Amino acid sequence: MNISFNLVERPWIPTLDMQGRAAELGVRETLARAHELRSVQSASPLETATLHRLLLAVLHSALRGPRSQKEWGELWKQGRWNMSVIDAYLEQWHNRFDLFHPQTPFYQVRQDRMALKPAALLTHGMATANELFEHGVATQDAILTPSQAARALLAAQCYGLGGLCHPQLGIHLITAPLTRGIVFLIEGDSLFQTLALNLLRYDRIDQIPITGDDRPAWEMEDPFKPARSQPIGYLDYLTWQNRKLSLIPEEEDGQVIVRSYWIDRGLSLGEVLDPMKQYRRAEKGWKHLSFSEERALWRDSHSLFRLRSPDHRPPLAIKELASHVGVLFDASQVYRCMALGAGVHYKEAKIFFYRQEHLPLPLAYFRDEHSDELVEQLTTALDLTDQVRSKLWGAASALARVLLAPNHEAQNGRSADKNDVARLIEHWSVERTYWSLLESQFLRFVEEIPGQPATALEGWQKALQRAAWQSLERAITFAGETPKALKAAVRARTILSSGLRELIPQTDQEEQNS
Repeated sequence: MNISFNLVERPWIPTLDMQGRAAELGVRETLARAHELRSVQSASPLETATLHRLLLAVLHSALRGPRSQKEWGELWKQGRWNMSVIDAYLEQWHNRFDLFHPQTPFYQVRQDRMALKPAALLTHGMATANELFEHGVATQDAILTPSQAARALLAAQCYGLGGLCHPQLGIHLITAPLTRGIVFLIEGDSLFQTLALNLLRYDRIDQIPITGDDRPAWEMEDPFKPARSQPIGYLDYLTWQNRKLSLIPEEEDGQVIVRSYWIDRGLSLGEVLDPMKQYRRAEKGWKHLSFSEERALWRDSHSLFRLRSPDHRPPLAIKELASHVGVLFDASQVYRCMALGAGVHYKEAKIFFYRQEHLPLPLAYFRDEHSDELVEQLTTALDLTDQVRSKLWGAASALARVLLAPNHEAQNGRSADKNDVARLIEHWSVERTYWSLLESQFLRFVEEIPGQPATALEGWQKALQRAAWQSLERAITFAGETPKALKAAVRARTILSSGLRELIPQTDQEEQNS
């Protein structure tokens, strides 16, 4: 049975054109039409991240660069990829991109003593190495198309979870490189711009120096040899083989499908600072920024602009973009930053949420004479946001305490249990409401600071007041209209009004009705 699905020309990469129309394309057509496409966009943020990394790996491998700011600038000014160079490269390695090649299938290897798994476990949402968790999903008769299997294969190599895979064979998988932390990608106005903005100067990646014959996995005769815990270079890292995988294709009703696959442990990666992630200095070294189910990413966005701080390491693409401001880019331009990742429960070895967020990236923050001042203004605004949240929490706590224990302030009065207070505030969604009211306004605020900092800050202060009052009034509505609820409402409003006056000059309680 001769089954073939070559990723160079067969459609499998989900794209959107400038009119928002969706289509799956092969690697070559995606790159050839990159200037006509809006984006690569999968239903899974994890697949979106890994598809971008694959396309960047192809570009770096074909160009073996760029190796200087001038070389990068020439690529950018062309406005599209030089397909003669890319076509020659894809033709040279064409067979290595065949998903079902009998000897060298793409991103796969076949060997003895591998564990057989159903295709359901390859797709994220159910992907896990934990044998105990697998029993709940292994019976699902999932069928993957070749395009689905190819995307899942990439995601598994980058986002696979560690743990026991097969007790009889003693196979323990290791956590893949991207599972922890957030991948940041700069977004342009087209897919070409997005890829170019994330195409790093190949010989200047300090986190992953070139120590030998750096090549992507498909150029290697055996990507697992030599055995190593550090990548040979950036190409090796972008195509790192965390698992040994082998898809099992079948034909059914004239269509190629994948019901199962083989899996074994791959390369164990040592300590590596990913150039696409954001880090801050901690007691035990560098700590990556991660998604939190309770905390929106915009609340930490100021760290992306701290290019000169010794305690922060922004994504390298942002640092390189900053170096082009005033040379290739005007400081008035605004790009965007796409953040992709997952929330992982490591004890249960499963992913419990995915997230994709978009943040504005005004280039004015990277002007030498203003950048530090703008970042400090942004940081101050976020600090104020947390301080207002604290005052809101105090007011909501008073509301809850009076409801739960109306006489708690009287002599020998019973105090409300602090856990009951916290649960009631959570039930009212006080903080969640506050943060959700602010998110879209903050994204506008980030863009407004460089042009009119005083006006932007004043507008932000008013937005904070409105969000705090609306969040409290929502909780007061839930509290009801009983005598003790009315008493609690008066107490809560007084506390919030007083707290806001401490933080923001000339605060007026009329803000609650704004």
